Amino acid sequence: MKVFLWHKASFILMGLGIFLIFHPIPFLAYFTYPILAWGLLGLLDLASLRRWKTSLMTSDPQRFWGIIVPASTLFWLFFEFLNFLWPQWKYIAVPPSRITATVLSFVSYSTVIPLVIEVFWFISGPDQLQGLSPAIARSISARRWLFPAIGFALLLLFIFDRSFVTAQVMWCIPFFVILPFVPTAEVVPLKSKNILPALIGAAFLSGLIWETGNNWAQTKWDYLLLRDAPHLFQMPLAGYLGYIPFAISLLVVYLWIHAKIAYTRLRTVTLYVLALLASRIFIMIYFAKFPLS
Repeated sequence: MKVFLWHKASFILMGLGIFLIFHPIPFLAYFTYPILAWGLLGLLDLASLRRWKTSLMTSDPQRFWGIIVPASTLFWLFFEFLNFLWPQWKYIAVPPSRITATVLSFVSYSTVIPLVIEVFWFISGPDQLQGLSPAIARSISARRWLFPAIGFALLLLFIFDRSFVTAQVMWCIPFFVILPFVPTAEVVPLKSKNILPALIGAAFLSGLIWETGNNWAQTKWDYLLLRDAPHLFQMPLAGYLGYIPFAISLLVVYLWIHAKIAYTRLRTVTLYVLALLASRIFIMIYFAKFPLS
């Protein structure tokens, strides 16, 4: 089995990330979380490669590094911009430099889609990541425009009905907007009877990984809801339920990207420029909304 460069680098990144937890190095300590995350991603990918003889990073490296990585940043920034409408979390120990904060945002958010898909891939293998089954696709096709309408209605609900329960609908919005445009699997249908338990498992495991890394990082997110509720790390226990709709939306977005956005150099450059520009805009708004003390 071939071990790729990024698999070897992941051991170094994990070691560096753990070192930074206990011995913070000025400036570099801001990047503790993405260093740990990218190190873990490489190890997960290596584990999937050993188990399934293929993995997310190795099955199509150009698509992974050129498409999925910047798309992941854009995907998570959608939720960050929603968070400005009704803040549910903010960040602690943000770098004072806007350029550093922009780069930190990009490299951190670029791990979001890869982490959930890597965990799901390791649990269920690549055959579950091909597309929708014909039966599901036909059912959705008959109601194609109903789903985006539901997504828009959920957006309005999120904006105007501010409670913890309705706050969770934000994680469902991409699911309803993107689902009608996910194609039917050409080779192996997506088995709906098998995918949900694996996806729920991947959601909770990914959430636990995120919250563990966040707990030990210098720059971290801090939740503003349910302050007095029982917590596991920074996250209120009830908040972990939100990882289920989030993971489902993320899977739908990944399936759409996988089917619809093929790698080209122009698309890669465009996506990276858009992701970096969106990260910069996010940081400018964040610094205005949450001035550094």
